[in-house]
Amino acid sequence: MHDGKHCPVCGVRCPRCKARLGYQRIGTVLLMLLAFLGAVLAGAFFIALPFERMQRLIVFVVIVLGTWVPIELVFAKYLRENKILEHRSGGRPLVEKDSSGNARAN
Repeated sequence: MHDGKHCPVCGVRCPRCKARLGYQRIGTVLLMLLAFLGAVLAGAFFIALPFERMQRLIVFVVIVLGTWVPIELVFAKYLRENKILEHRSGGRPLVEKDSSGNARAN
């Protein structure tokens, strides 16, 4: 099953077969993530400036984590629904395919 949710090697969700997996053609997504990261870091820096030393660090970390986690979840959902996982290396098939391409459990 070649979608963004199931391993192309074993047909289930990994890390079951220990295969290295990656999404195809995600350069634009990575550039968008870097742009969002820059905006989050800059915004957190300027918001934290008025605070004193230790408070500044705490405010900065809370803002970065509080805004980055939802962004990461949205991008992960996008990748799983719109991109295709590919096998990069390793792993062993837990599901064999017969001559017609149907999966058979080992």
